[in-house]
Amino acid sequence: MKTKLLTAIFLVVVSVGLLPVNTTAMPITPEKAQPNATSAYGKYSTLIQVLNCPADKATYGNYTDYGYWGGGAWCGQQGSAGYWVWVFPNWYIWKYQK
Repeated sequence: MKTKLLTAIFLVVVSVGLLPVNTTAMPITPEKAQPNATSAYGKYSTLIQVLNCPADKATYGNYTDYGYWGGGAWCGQQGSAGYWVWVFPNWYIWKYQK
């Protein structure tokens, strides 16, 4: 229970951009801690990575369901293959489409 609470707190801090962190290949499992928009309102499941990239707001606005991308270098980091959802200021990368 304590681990879930700490993970939820970490996800909130990262999602609002208070903690700069390189999350490359960082498994993040408690999807319920994420706002619905980050999973394209339930369209995707199994969060596998979060990339902080505030500069992408100029291109993607506040929200974009980008869909599947094979991964690669993005915003100075290595992005995983998966379903990418942009919710300013982060990219959320999901393993599965429901």
